[in-house]
Amino acid sequence: MRLQLPPPLALVQRRVVVTGLGAVTPLACGMETTWKRLLEGQCGIRKLQPDEKDYPLTHIEQLPTTLAATISRGKGEHAEAEFLFDESKWPSQPRFIQYALQATQEALRAARWSSAADPAAAERAGVAIGTGIGSLEDTMDAHAAALARGPRRISPHFIPRMLLNMAAGAAAQRFALRGPAHCATTACASGAHAVADALRLIAGGEADLMVAGGTEACVNVLSLGGFGKMRALAAGFEAAPAAASRPFDRDRSGFVIGVPRHHLPSIPPQYHLYNLIQRLACAAPRAQRAQPCSSWRSCATRSHAARRRSPSIRKSPLLVSSTKGSTGHLLGAAGALEAAFSVLSLRDGVVPHTLNLENPDPQLGFEYVRGRPAACDLDAVMSNSFGFGGTNLSLIFSRI
Repeated sequence: MRLQLPPPLALVQRRVVVTGLGAVTPLACGMETTWKRLLEGQCGIRKLQPDEKDYPLTHIEQLPTTLAATISRGKGEHAEAEFLFDESKWPSQPRFIQYALQATQEALRAARWSSAADPAAAERAGVAIGTGIGSLEDTMDAHAAALARGPRRISPHFIPRMLLNMAAGAAAQRFALRGPAHCATTACASGAHAVADALRLIAGGEADLMVAGGTEACVNVLSLGGFGKMRALAAGFEAAPAAASRPFDRDRSGFVIGVPRHHLPSIPPQYHLYNLIQRLACAAPRAQRAQPCSSWRSCATRSHAARRRSPSIRKSPLLVSSTKGSTGHLLGAAGALEAAFSVLSLRDGVVPHTLNLENPDPQLGFEYVRGRPAACDLDAVMSNSFGFGGTNLSLIFSRI
């Protein structure tokens, strides 16, 4: 089959800029603290305990691994209060919605935007929040209740709590975002697709402001057991959890599940589809001057299609980095957080290093950032997301 590239960004009419960021991650509650800890080389992966209160696991002895990148929660009395997530701020909401609301609040404050300040602007402000799984725990609880005591014991809140689009809906209601309310569900590319969809809505004139991102909360026995049966999880690191997630390393064995891998899905030898995505992304204005590639995978093509398109790229190093060594794989939220890291790389002129990259896989053959962050004059950053079902996306962020 012959694939032909369309005109670059033919439908984009308006320039779109990032004005604020927010995050709840295994590294911290808050974007700036998360970024600081990432650059310091800290890791949010830990071993879950049998008597775990926040993330209880049944039949723990049958799980291939009990490692996970979790959100630290508390009431704010901790000495490092900025590290903790206080779920009492968002009562009665499932966790994946709580994380979305907290990150939305932080992003809007950083952007200095409020619907109360300009009610008319709220009509042109929307939200696009992706998720791959949503509230799996609510589904598990409802199923257990129905089996044990019959369908009359199912909570009336079950359906609205488990619907994937409810994170976007809750954010729209809480912050009076009365424009488009959108949810992308494309497996591990969900958060990245939400960002791309928000860009199109603004560029096409359907909105003036969009809150865009991804959220996930599925550290439980079903997800650990399911991914474990696929042999997709990193195992054998129970004594050293921080060393488990090893992007690009020849000793990598799988991914560590997180809340807001390597071999799943695998890159086909021909790289045809990923090559196409890269070429489409690099056709964007100013992308020809891109230098680094901030991604949880390699830039997905050993042919370096982007570098062949422009002499200026051929003269510059194409740096490749992954942040999953620090955060684990956040499933549907991964692409959104990595997009935020890309923006911060541009702002601060630094590319985070890849944690645990001790023996780079010689088959990949890229110039990796490892050991410590790389300070450099960045013009643009590409973030790649690949998900189940062949859903793939590359985002490019450049300076204004």
